[in-house]
Amino acid sequence: MISLFIAFLVNILIFNYVYKLEKISCECSENWRRDYIKYYSLITIVGIIIVTIMYVGNITYSTQLFKFLSSVFSIFGLVNIYALFTYSQNIVINNCECSKSWERTFIYYYSMVVIVLYLLMISAIFFTVLFRGDVNKYNLKKLRELKKLNKLNKSNK
Repeated sequence: MISLFIAFLVNILIFNYVYKLEKISCECSENWRRDYIKYYSLITIVGIIIVTIMYVGNITYSTQLFKFLSSVFSIFGLVNIYALFTYSQNIVINNCECSKSWERTFIYYYSMVVIVLYLLMISAIFFTVLFRGDVNKYNLKKLRELKKLNKLNKSNK
């Protein structure tokens, strides 16, 4: 529940910041990423509210539908992190005066942290899949038996 609350707050902050830029007609912040970030944050906020209501109300749901929606949401989430990072980087590099605020700095570093976490997760999955078959090769019991046999062979010579 705490992670949902944090995600809720972060998405409110992101939505509020992007909406504020749109409202003041900050031209240097205008592009498709700003709109994508705004709508993704809004959908995330609504989704968190729905999930919280379902959890508190002990409402049952279709597991298949939940898995499907989670997968789709994750794909859009990857696009969102890319958009968030490149968007904040773009307005920082282009020295967009009307976008200067602590929210811009927060979004910039937040997106970097999330990208690093995604890369670590993908790396962990990759190495798990890559080395999964090799774990059985190093069965500790078999290694001990081989060591004993090796000692016996040396003592018999």
